[in-house]
Amino acid sequence: MAKSEDLTKTAAWRQISAMGCRALEVGIRNGDRGLMMRRQWTPSEVLHFLPWLKSRNARGADIYIQPAPDLMHGLVLVDDLSRQAIAKLVADGLAPACTVETSRANFQVWVKIAPLVLPALRTVIARRLARDYEGDPASVGAAHFGRLAGFTNCKPQRVDDEGRRSFVLCRTWDGAVAPAGAQMLAWAVRQQAFLSPAPAGRAACAAGRSVCAGATGDQSRADFARACGLAGAGRGIAEIAAALAAESPQIAERKRGHIGDYCQRTAEAAMRAVTTRVGRSRDDRRIGAVCAGIEAVLVHNSEAGMKIYEGHPAHLDDGSWGVKVEGDSHEAIAVGDRLTVKSKAGKKWGATVTRVVDHNDYGTRVEAKNDPKAAAASASPSSTAGAPSVSQDSPC
Repeated sequence: MAKSEDLTKTAAWRQISAMGCRALEVGIRNGDRGLMMRRQWTPSEVLHFLPWLKSRNARGADIYIQPAPDLMHGLVLVDDLSRQAIAKLVADGLAPACTVETSRANFQVWVKIAPLVLPALRTVIARRLARDYEGDPASVGAAHFGRLAGFTNCKPQRVDDEGRRSFVLCRTWDGAVAPAGAQMLAWAVRQQAFLSPAPAGRAACAAGRSVCAGATGDQSRADFARACGLAGAGRGIAEIAAALAAESPQIAERKRGHIGDYCQRTAEAAMRAVTTRVGRSRDDRRIGAVCAGIEAVLVHNSEAGMKIYEGHPAHLDDGSWGVKVEGDSHEAIAVGDRLTVKSKAGKKWGATVTRVVDHNDYGTRVEAKNDPKAAAASASPSSTAGAPSVSQDSPC
């Protein structure tokens, strides 16, 4: 048993290290019920919970992994590849950061295009790689789960005649950026021009650059000014971080080894600075308040709190601003229930549930519309009594 546990830990850690993400989302899928339980953890937390994941896997649950949904990264998943397709990827300068054999002679690869790539560009690249290398076209997108090495593949067709399941194996794990990643990214940018500021924000960007006109040689200050300009133009944190990674002069030499972290922190700081300025709209201030993630939700009708796995601001179907939250709730939540939402930054506001996406043994997922009328009441100390404070290590 000990040997098996060691092998699982070794395989999982090889894949996690190669992916190189400071926050990950692990999916535990119940094959019988078709339900996916999601947990957002740091790499060390994934290792800590390996025994629990193994017990789930032994009961027939498949174990998946992807970068945390709100984390900026440069990984693209390509599914259902053959050995020949992977050899062609390598020959074309797109060697995978890690290769995972999900069943006999069937592979998934994570290709690291660059330290940071916009989600829309990752989708464009994923589609091209799936097309050019005969991958699964249904498994493309900016965010998509791949299997976690060290566990078994519980699909019935992967069970042999003696009832043994195929193990998911990590075959390569160097974690390197693909040699031709820059060319692939340049092609994707030409397909989708996402890095340039919107026309309405060009003046703000220029103003941001002028702030540090006298700061010759202080490129970090210039980066911050540039980030403030993009935030003022309405860009999100992920877009700002990607723009810095792509456009900041000599960033590879200046921030060697921590480009992603530097760009993420600069973008978050710029968003905080811009959203506290006088004159910003109510919605923009609210977006800034939750940019560090949702920490707690109090459900007014039951006085029960939700233990949050994931929470972030979002445009709802009707175009209004609201929140999407996933967590544990001991009681069912219904449309029309009032919530008090608390961000990691300590801001609180009211919201009304407009849609219950799911409520089952695996947790509760809801969408709620921001409620300005309830915001004042939500900010009172009594309204948050008993609300849980759940620490998460994931960025926005």
